[in-house]
Amino acid sequence: MKGLENAIRNLNSLDTRMVPQASAWAINRVAQ
Repeated sequence: MKGLENAIRNLNSLDTRMVPQASAWAINRVAQ
């Protein structure tokens, strides 16, 4: 799970505009 958090943090750094959607998508994928 820590790796996932790091990945999301990397997405945040790449493009803050895509963060909410990308983070929600990644979390939803892992939750299922």
